[in-house]
Amino acid sequence: MDAGRGEAQAAYRILVATSRERLNAGKGDVWDSGKVDSARSAGVAYAGAALPSATRLWWKVRVCSRAGKPGPYSAPAWFDTGLAQSDWMAKSIWDGTSNENNFAYFRKVFSVERKPNLAKVYVTAHNDYLLYLN
Repeated sequence: MDAGRGEAQAAYRILVATSRERLNAGKGDVWDSGKVDSARSAGVAYAGAALPSATRLWWKVRVCSRAGKPGPYSAPAWFDTGLAQSDWMAKSIWDGTSNENNFAYFRKVFSVERKPNLAKVYVTAHNDYLLYLN
């Protein structure tokens, strides 16, 4: 987009893809917003098909100037979707009291044989939680 005085965003296009390679090829195989005439630059709601659970997705965005000139795409970025309700296998744990504000601390120590390429932890908590690793 032009950086001249008084310039402003007039439109945007968002691509979301299942891989960085597809995104770099210009393929928004999950969602392609198409050109959207809007100056909105934050809080844009996702408007594609339902997202798969527990999946890493890649995205990038570009904006257009008032004159309609598209700028370059942003650097690719990614986000991970959470678990669907049907994916949860864990059971609720509690310390047995009826006091909702009684914080219980649970600890799990484990070792791995080799360094993983990626490790994800899905946590849900009633009030608050702190997760420590290493």
